[in-house]
Amino acid sequence: MAMGRLLRGLTGLVASSVVLILLGLVYFIVTAWIVSFGVETVMGATPSADFVALSAALLSLGSLAGSSYSMGDLGSQEAETDRYGTSEVA
Repeated sequence: MAMGRLLRGLTGLVASSVVLILLGLVYFIVTAWIVSFGVETVMGATPSADFVALSAALLSLGSLAGSSYSMGDLGSQEAETDRYGTSEVA
């Protein structure tokens, strides 16, 4: 019984890891294309592969870091009252 739950958990972990890696690769490729297209459009020259790879890597890293940032346990706090709710003009 416990072995079956463990195998199901490991299978789910491996499947989600593969999906996240594939989505990361797709995101990197799309970002690299956007960087390359943007440089060609603005500068009129083909950018070097090193520049495109570094730019796409930094943009991917920044977006992944920004999307994984959490503000803590938001579900356990009381709703904050709107201090300016009564002074709004509709």
